[in-house]
Amino acid sequence: MIKVNYALGIDVGGTSIKYGVIDNNGEVAVKYSMPLDPSETGLSVLKRLSQQINELKLHFRSLHFNIFFTKMIFQNRNICRIS
Repeated sequence: MIKVNYALGIDVGGTSIKYGVIDNNGEVAVKYSMPLDPSETGLSVLKRLSQQINELKLHFRSLHFNIFFTKMIFQNRNICRIS
């Protein structure tokens, strides 16, 4: 029996966070997009993302993940664009 491992990729962008799970064959198992609200604090965004990751971990037992930040920083508990 071949063991299937899963990887979660997370891309934090300016207007949304996109994330998806692929298997060890490179097949996309699921993909999602979570919109960002400019008035939302960075901590609030991380809590929402953490909830999503915990739900995915229930379905994908062997889950590894990477987070990519593109032109984004957390400043004063808010997500801000880098000019």
